Amino acid sequence: MGIKEISEKYASTSLIRAGVQLIPSFGGALDTILASAGVKLQQEKINDFMQRLDSDLNELKAQKRITEENFIERLSTDDAINVIIKCVKETLNSLENEKLTIFKNIAKNYLSSENLIDNSNIEKFIKTTNNLTYTEFKCFFDIWNSQNVVCIIINNHGTYLYQEKIRARPMRIKFGCEEDVEEDWKIPKEKIDCLSKLEKEELITCNHSGSGRMPITGNNSLSEYLYSDKIIYNITEYGDKYIKWVN
Repeated sequence: MGIKEISEKYASTSLIRAGVQLIPSFGGALDTILASAGVKLQQEKINDFMQRLDSDLNELKAQKRITEENFIERLSTDDAINVIIKCVKETLNSLENEKLTIFKNIAKNYLSSENLIDNSNIEKFIKTTNNLTYTEFKCFFDIWNSQNVVCIIINNHGTYLYQEKIRARPMRIKFGCEEDVEEDWKIPKEKIDCLSKLEKEELITCNHSGSGRMPITGNNSLSEYLYSDKIIYNITEYGDKYIKWVN
């Protein structure tokens, strides 16, 4: 059984309606609506998911990163079917089209992995993806793709600052005074909220080192910037496993 056959068997209106019925109170009404024009939109999303998955798996087979025998054996199991259905349903439930790629990658990596992964891990990957907005996911990916570490300085006025921005500038700064802080050094509240969400999802850890002085060299002189706290964010073991699986 190939991806096309699975699509024909499982990506039907019965799957869509099953998902819709999970919505409290509105399930019946929405089911009636989706039984007409709405189904076409959902079906297009399912077809897009299946076509992308099929394309990725064919590419892996062409590169001989998975064998035909192992692929067919894995694809014919109930667990594989359930993973695909789960990823399709979560794609349909998401309002963010960008998440289709993430859920598709979860299914692709499950089908192409040399070793079977515990289903509880797959469930956690899917749950994490559900809990994150695409903006939060992109923030996490950027952290992982750079140095795996984010250093933030909090000055004596409670302003969050990028450590690398402070160090990169020739300074005329006075011991952490707020009036000496340039706008592009400041970290937007949205970014701080995003980091807090990533920590809550156990993708990163947050370590506070307390107050201190940061030496800064600029204009042939040595200065210091006083701060009330320094926060270092690191990718967790789960975070590293998650991003490698969904990427």
